[in-house]
Amino acid sequence: MWLVKGEAQARPIANLPSGTILGLASISVWEVGMLETKGRLALQPDARTWVNAALQGLRLLPLDAEAALRATRLPGSVHGDPADRIIIATAQILKVPLLTADARIIQYAGQGHLQVMAL
Repeated sequence: MWLVKGEAQARPIANLPSGTILGLASISVWEVGMLETKGRLALQPDARTWVNAALQGLRLLPLDAEAALRATRLPGSVHGDPADRIIIATAQILKVPLLTADARIIQYAGQGHLQVMAL
């Protein structure tokens, strides 16, 4: 959720090679909406407006059947957050590194099951 919070950790994005396409897992949009609904995240003016703005320049990565199933069968020791499992599965399927500040995902990558760009 570092992108949502606008944290300075996003600076490594500026160092990516020219032409790099950044993607956002569609489940992350759901997470933003849920956090706002639960009062754990305040977006101005609201989640819908923020998401529409955030998606400018990002490719929305769909949740498909393959990612949904893979998320239930991830190898190794990974935490149980369903959204994070779907994000991991999506990155694995697309064979792309996952840009994250999540310590649990970084630890999982250390097991050799995922490429990450740690923030």
